[in-house]
Amino acid sequence: MLEVINRTVDPVAQEMMEKVDAMMELKGPKILVVDDDPMNVELLEAHLSAADYKVATAYGGEDALVKVETERPDLILLDAMMPCLNGFDVCKILKENAETMFIPIVMVTALSGTEDKIKATESGADDFLTKPVNSLELLTRVKSLIRIKYLHDELMERKLLQIRAEKELFQRELKMAQEIQQRFLPDVSPNMEGLEVAAFTLPAGDVRTNFYDFVPVSRDKLGLVIAHFSGTGVTGVLFMALSRALIRANAVSNPTVSDAIYQANNLIINDILINRDPKIFGSLFYALIDLKERKLTYVENETHQPEIIEGATDDLILLEANRTPLGLSSAFNIKESSTSLSTGDTVVIYTDGVVKAVNEKGEEFNRKRLMQILENNHSSSAQDIIKKIKEELLLFTGNTLMSEDITLIALKDNGAQEISLDARGVRDYVALLNKHP
Repeated sequence: MLEVINRTVDPVAQEMMEKVDAMMELKGPKILVVDDDPMNVELLEAHLSAADYKVATAYGGEDALVKVETERPDLILLDAMMPCLNGFDVCKILKENAETMFIPIVMVTALSGTEDKIKATESGADDFLTKPVNSLELLTRVKSLIRIKYLHDELMERKLLQIRAEKELFQRELKMAQEIQQRFLPDVSPNMEGLEVAAFTLPAGDVRTNFYDFVPVSRDKLGLVIAHFSGTGVTGVLFMALSRALIRANAVSNPTVSDAIYQANNLIINDILINRDPKIFGSLFYALIDLKERKLTYVENETHQPEIIEGATDDLILLEANRTPLGLSSAFNIKESSTSLSTGDTVVIYTDGVVKAVNEKGEEFNRKRLMQILENNHSSSAQDIIKKIKEELLLFTGNTLMSEDITLIALKDNGAQEISLDARGVRDYVALLNKHP
């Protein structure tokens, strides 16, 4: 009983085969014939021309290398034994060249020993024929190898198109991520009487992993946020944007900084991150300025260290609190700390990208350099302090690529009798959140 096996042909493979066959019919493949004997060249040329192949000729190894560059053949029939530069050497040169390595090469030789066939294979030849050449065998092998080459070329073209499409998609996603980030970074600092606020952020890559924000909690209270996120691309940016929205909403609705962050973190875990990538998470510093009480209450982690310079004594103090992860777990305790603000006090909040920035020698900028800048510029405005830190950082790092984003916020208490948010300034600030600083 004859059993018939029904095989389904891959439609993509079928399409490629049909396209290749059509190309071979229309294009008329070009064959380069290489031999130092003109009679052998004429004989091979006659066989190939009769089968409608285009033929180019070369009469030695050096001539062959030149003709490959000028003629760009689809296949090479290469004589093995030639003076000066033999066929084995020519074959090896062509196969080691990225531009010619995929051109099929058939070694044509009067040698029929096993060692010669092995030598031809080791030099990179795709096939070999023994002289005198049989016309049918020649044309069969030529057609088969050219068909394989065309299939390879078609696959490479499709792969390049796929890579180009993926690159274009990545560029669109990157642009989208950048536009999203531009919309939630403040364009201006809040306008406050008696308290100057300035900020600066510099991304290490195309997409930021840090952001800062000012949250107008009430007329007399302003929230400050610096956050770092591990994810990149559109997914990481969307997580950052959603986290920012939840932090803002909870900062307004919760009276204390610990409650605000605790509730925001729980919402992120329960409502957003059920099916998220576990590699995407955040950490943050959040502080609340009470403008009536002139007090800074904060909760922060080890990557966002605030420094405070006391105006009366010019002492620089490191404020410390517990680590505050975001989106990892709801099982953590948040410690709340506070400090009073006096006339002339300056508070600088920064991410660890500042102190971990390296120069061409691999040296870190480190906290000591930052503290020295703060001590030398304690009487300057918040904007000038940020400007000075930025200048010193760029001078220090030179052409070295940053590994982490740099973000800074500076506050300066100018000693007004009553510090309060300017109502018009708050409205302007909220309206300008759609621009890049």
